[in-house]
Amino acid sequence: MVDETFERKVLACLLLSGEFCSSVARHLKPSYFESVVRHNIGKLAIDFHLKYQAKLSHLGFTEGIKDMVRHKVIAEADITLYVEEYRKLTRMDVSDWRFVAERAVTFIKNREMKRLIEDAVSKHLPKDNFEAIEKAMRDVANINLTGDTKAYSYFSDERINDRTRRRELEAAAKSFGISTGIKRLDDHFPKRGWYKRELYVILAPPKRGKTMALQYFGNAAAMQGFNVAIFTLEVSTEVYTDRLDAMNADIEIKKLPEYVTEAALRLKAKRPEGNLFIFEYPTKRLDILEIERQLRKLEVEDGATVDMVVVDYADIMRPARWTDDELRNQASIYEDLRALATIFDCPILTASQVNRAGSDKSIIKGKDTAGTWDKIMVADAIISLSASEGELKKGEMKLHLAECRNMESATFKIKTAYNFGRFYKEFLGELEEVDG
Repeated sequence: MVDETFERKVLACLLLSGEFCSSVARHLKPSYFESVVRHNIGKLAIDFHLKYQAKLSHLGFTEGIKDMVRHKVIAEADITLYVEEYRKLTRMDVSDWRFVAERAVTFIKNREMKRLIEDAVSKHLPKDNFEAIEKAMRDVANINLTGDTKAYSYFSDERINDRTRRRELEAAAKSFGISTGIKRLDDHFPKRGWYKRELYVILAPPKRGKTMALQYFGNAAAMQGFNVAIFTLEVSTEVYTDRLDAMNADIEIKKLPEYVTEAALRLKAKRPEGNLFIFEYPTKRLDILEIERQLRKLEVEDGATVDMVVVDYADIMRPARWTDDELRNQASIYEDLRALATIFDCPILTASQVNRAGSDKSIIKGKDTAGTWDKIMVADAIISLSASEGELKKGEMKLHLAECRNMESATFKIKTAYNFGRFYKEFLGELEEVDG
């Protein structure tokens, strides 16, 4: 880093201060430590925090060193060097961790900007890949201390120029969000699709297609090159992947056993740059802390930054903090999901049940949600799914944009193909809004 003294100070803070880890660890890279010994200790500390959301324990250090020896990352004869350095570091005073964190963030930004310039010259500019440069610049700008919120100087020249550049990029790109996979739906979103740091809720009665919708939207994002993490609490991974295979291979679900080889060939032929990571949990056994742990683990073990999270679905999650008030518990789940969208700088999609009275309405609206109204208030947009028995038989569904921030209400009719695992097959038109 800047010098050996500061390098050792940062590493000591990583080992001894949980607050420092939470603020800075996700931005640090082992390569920032020039000493080989501190490089490897830093990797242990960073990986441990990202995976377990805690500072590196003594046991974690010991087992980590053993693993490095086993995988021939370090020589067995050098173990003493690591133990001695670890002991020296863990005896240091880290009461000034906040000061160290601020200096570390400044250094990280300078280091990443230098790397960005080098990559732009050697990789991106020869290919006219300006989108990669723009994304990297946004990533560097977003490096900051977690929880360190500073005042936004709205009328300053710097902030006005920032907003101008952002809008120029958005105008040039036509779409700055993640497409829903339904163009007419995208057109109603301010960013032409799902946008980072926002929470979207699919609202529908039981057996109306909440899961089908969520998996369609997640799959559409992956097909655009985005990484999507899906957490399913009601539908098994086998059923989930059967539906996805049917949709992506264009083979009826019931006929997948007959076309095993053909399905595999079609899936491999259209494999996108993005990926779907599916996590299956029993009902009421998943909370927000476990979602965050799994997302951090993907970063460490798979090197995958998640661009969108799908939770199927929030009503059957477990609150991180239990109370005697069931409605308060339910509200806290949605509040935590909204916060997680901000922490990971990505959109989060989930679903919610409709109350009994709303199930029979022609157009379901936010007021028809089951349980607490608070979950509607915290969401950035509600998309309800409505269909009469006759419409269901014809494979038709009405999508209604309800209780949405920054966009007008609208109602669409679409064609579905559930036998092919496909929530959306064809756009049938925009409807005039009617009372539900």
